[in-house]
Amino acid sequence: MDEKELYQLKSYIDRSKNRKKILDILGQKDKPLTPSEISQELEVQRTTISKRITDLKDKELVELLNPEDNRNRYYKISDKGRELLEK
Repeated sequence: MDEKELYQLKSYIDRSKNRKKILDILGQKDKPLTPSEISQELEVQRTTISKRITDLKDKELVELLNPEDNRNRYYKISDKGRELLEK
């Protein structure tokens, strides 16, 4: 990721405390999580988590591991998301 993209993504993450929290929690866990699990961990409504995690997926910061399943979707942090957290 080049410097320009890094700062664009950093600005994007900084505009929403929930985006940052989701990236942080996925970066800390050794296993993929569902939006419900993230919601419980962060004490934020599941609908809010679902919206923010979709935003993060669209920016390629998280990966959806089972897109064919509409109920228990599992997400993990992507390499790009991990790089952003490290910087």
